[in-house]
Amino acid sequence: MIARFGVLRIMLVGVGWNFLYAGGTTLLTTTYSDAERGRAQATNDMTIFVVGLMCSFGAGGCRQRRILRAAHAD
Repeated sequence: MIARFGVLRIMLVGVGWNFLYAGGTTLLTTTYSDAERGRAQATNDMTIFVVGLMCSFGAGGCRQRRILRAAHAD
């Protein structure tokens, strides 16, 4: 029962994040002129992807460190 609600919560967070991402991107493109719009969109996308990449590698590093500490604690 708890697992089912956990999955529902994760799905709702994902849907909310998707709407916020799409809405923010739309607002971003409306604030720039036609000549600047493409560059602003590309910069925004690249920034989001680089931050996501850094967070993924950081999470992997933290997990690896935790596993190594647990292995050495025995």
